[in-house]
Amino acid sequence: MWQLGKTRVIGECKDAGAMTTGELNREQVIRAGLNFDRVQLHQERILTAIAAGIETTLPIVGSCTTSNGAVIPWKTLVRFAEGERLTSAQRRARRAAFHYWCRQHLGTFIPAAGAASRFMASLQRFIHDVNQQAPELQDCCRRWSSSSEHGEPIANRSKRLDSLAALAALPLPSDIKVIPQLLSDWEKTDVCKEFSAVANALEVYFTDGRELDVHPGLEKMREHSIDGQDTAPESNHWRIHWDVDTLSRPSTQSHQRGQAKDLHWLDALQSQPPSDAKNQNKRLRRDLSEKERLALRCYAAAFVLTEKFSGHPKALVPTTAEGDSFLFLKLVEQISLLPSAVSVYVAPYQQTAQFKEEIESGRQRLIRQAQNVFDLAGTSFAPDWLKPTTQRATSDTSVLEQGLDLCTLRFNEDGTPLLTDETSYSAVAAGHGELLNLFPDIAAQWPNLECLHIRNIDNVVGTQLERQQELSSVAETFRLLRDTLEFLRAEVEDFLPHCRSSNNNDRLKNHDAVVAIKFLTQLIPGTAQNQIVSNSLSQGDGSAGLSVENIQQVLGNLFHWQPLPENLTTFGKWDWLQQQLARPLSVFGVVRKEVGDVGGGPVFAQLPDGTHVKICLEMPHASKEDAQEYFGNKGRATHFNPVLVFFEMRTHQRSHSQNPRSGKIVQPGQLFDEHFWLLARKEFKGRKVCYHETVLYELIGNSARTNVLFVEVPRTLFKPHKTLLDSLGQDRRSYGFDETLKGEE
Repeated sequence: MWQLGKTRVIGECKDAGAMTTGELNREQVIRAGLNFDRVQLHQERILTAIAAGIETTLPIVGSCTTSNGAVIPWKTLVRFAEGERLTSAQRRARRAAFHYWCRQHLGTFIPAAGAASRFMASLQRFIHDVNQQAPELQDCCRRWSSSSEHGEPIANRSKRLDSLAALAALPLPSDIKVIPQLLSDWEKTDVCKEFSAVANALEVYFTDGRELDVHPGLEKMREHSIDGQDTAPESNHWRIHWDVDTLSRPSTQSHQRGQAKDLHWLDALQSQPPSDAKNQNKRLRRDLSEKERLALRCYAAAFVLTEKFSGHPKALVPTTAEGDSFLFLKLVEQISLLPSAVSVYVAPYQQTAQFKEEIESGRQRLIRQAQNVFDLAGTSFAPDWLKPTTQRATSDTSVLEQGLDLCTLRFNEDGTPLLTDETSYSAVAAGHGELLNLFPDIAAQWPNLECLHIRNIDNVVGTQLERQQELSSVAETFRLLRDTLEFLRAEVEDFLPHCRSSNNNDRLKNHDAVVAIKFLTQLIPGTAQNQIVSNSLSQGDGSAGLSVENIQQVLGNLFHWQPLPENLTTFGKWDWLQQQLARPLSVFGVVRKEVGDVGGGPVFAQLPDGTHVKICLEMPHASKEDAQEYFGNKGRATHFNPVLVFFEMRTHQRSHSQNPRSGKIVQPGQLFDEHFWLLARKEFKGRKVCYHETVLYELIGNSARTNVLFVEVPRTLFKPHKTLLDSLGQDRRSYGFDETLKGEE
C-alpha cells in the first residue's frame, strides 16, 4: 500500500495543451527553485497511491487516554517534575540546573509561515456572498481605495436601492455580526480608523448618493460620521478626503483664490440654496434601517480586514487592542515564560526582512517599556551595553525561511506534473512537515543546542507566573526523561560488547541503571506499576541486574514500543533495545477536549503491515467515519492538539567522551516515513490537482519513529487563534501581559 513505486506514468496534460510524461524534468524543477530529489520522491509516492487506488488515511483503532496510560495525567506530571521526595535544597539545586540547561542547550522553534488567509476564511466567504448579490459595494470600496479613480458625483438611485435590498436580504452569520463592535474596541489601531472611514463612506453613499474619495498616502485625514461627529484624525492606509465640488458649488471667492476647503457634508448642504438642498434631499435621501446599517458596517469591516491582512503572514497581524502582533507577543513571552538559548522563527518565502524588522522594532519597544531595564538582562532584548562581553557574536533570535526548496509540485489527477504553461511547473507548500529539513541547519549553526521547544505562533498564553510554572513542569519532565534516556543509551552501548563476547552475560548489572528504570515507573499509572515492575527492580542493590525484558516492560509501556521480537539471540535482544533507545524523544503537551472542540489528537492507528502505533494524527489523515467518531464534537478522543512540543535534536551525547556536546544530530531521513504523508486533493484555477503533504507533529509524534510521550497540560496553556474572532476584543490584560507590558507613554 505504501511502498514506493518506480512506475512512470505517461499521460496527456489537456489543460496545458501539450503532451507530457510523468517523469520530471530536472531542469524545470531546479529552475522553479525546488529540491529535485525531494519532489521526485513525492511523485513516486503519489503515483503508487493513484495506481493502487488508495487514500492515504490511517485507520484509528483507539484513543489515547489517561486511563490506558497513553496520556500522562497533569498531576502525575507535576509530581514527577517537582520531585516529591526531594528536600528543599535539592529542589533548589534541580531548579538551578534546569534554568542553566534552558539558557545553554534549549532552543525555541516557532513556525510562523502560515498565511492570514485561513485566519480570515469566514470574512472572505462573507465578502464573496455579498459581492455575488450586491457588486455595487465592492465597486465603491475599490474606487475609494484607489487614488487614480474618483466616484461619480451622484450615484444612480435605483442601483443603490437594489444593492441595499440585496444586502439586507442576505443572512448575516453570527460570527460576522459581532465583528464591527469588536473591531471598534481596537480604537488605538490604524485598522479601526480605516474601518471607520470606509463604513462612514458607505453610509453616506447609500443615504445620500454621494461618494467620498478615500485616497491612500495623504498626510492628514478627516473622518466624519453620519451624525456629524468627528472621529479619529489619522490612518496609515486609507485617507478620507471630501471632494467639495461634489458636495456644493464653491463660493466665488474661494473659486477665485483656487482654494478647496474641506467641509462636513451637512455644512456643504447648508451652504446650498434652501430650495436646492430640499429638492436634493427629497430626491436622494434614503434612511437606513438598523439591519441595513449593520450589514454595511459588517461589509466595511470584512473588506478592510481582508484587504489589509489576507496577503500577510498571521505572525504580523495585530491581535490586541494596542496593535501588538502575534510575533511581538511571542518576543515578550520569550523573556518571562521559558527563556532559551535561541529563538528561531520560520518566515514565509521572501518575507525574512519583514520579520527581522518586526523583531528589531519589538526589541526597541521592550527596552522603552521596561520599568527596570535590568529585567531584560540575559535575554536577546537587553540593550547592547547590558549584554556580557563574553556573549557570542551570533544572534540568539534568528529568522529562517520556508523557501521554495521546502515546497513541492502540484500534480494532475493521474500523477503527471501540472504545467501552468508549456515549460513551467506549479509549486505549492508541502506542509509543515518539511520544516524538519531545517533542524540540521539549526544544529550546525548553534552547536550547543540539544533540544527544541516547538510552539505555535498563534497560541498566546501570556507571561503570568502561573503560566511560567505550568510550562516549566512540562519542560522539566522532558529534561529529566532525556537525561535518563541518555544515561541508559550510554550504559547499553557499553554493555553490548560484553554481551557479544559472552552469551551468559544477559543482564545489565548496574545499580544506577536499576534506579533509572525505577525512576521512570513514576510516569506509569499506579494500577499498572505493580504488574510491570519485576522483582529485580525491587532489589535496592541491583545485584540481579536488568534484562532486556525488564527494560521493555517499563519503557515499552511508557513509549508504546512494539513487542520484543521472538527468536532473537541475547545479543540480538540487546541490539534491538539499543535501536529503540536511539530514537529521539518527543514530549507533546495535549489538552483535554471539551464539548464543541473539534480537531485531531493522540490516537492509536494501524499501519498497513498491521502494527499499531501511537500518533498525533491530523483530521485529514483519518477517514471521514473515523474523523467523525474520534475527532468530531463529542468524539471518542479525550485530548486533542499539541499545545507545545519538546523534541530531542541531538542524541547519544553521553557516549561521546571526547566531545560530549556533539552527539548524533537527528536527521530528517530518520523521521520521514512512507506511512506518514497525505495525498492532498485540491482545486487550482479550476483544475483538480493533488500534491504531497506532510505534518510536522505527525512525523515527530509517532511511536514508530520516535520515543513519543503525550502529557496532559492545563487548558490555560491553550489559547489558539484559528479565526479573527479569537483576536478581536482582546487586549494585553485579557491575554495576561498587563504586568509585563505596562503600555508606552
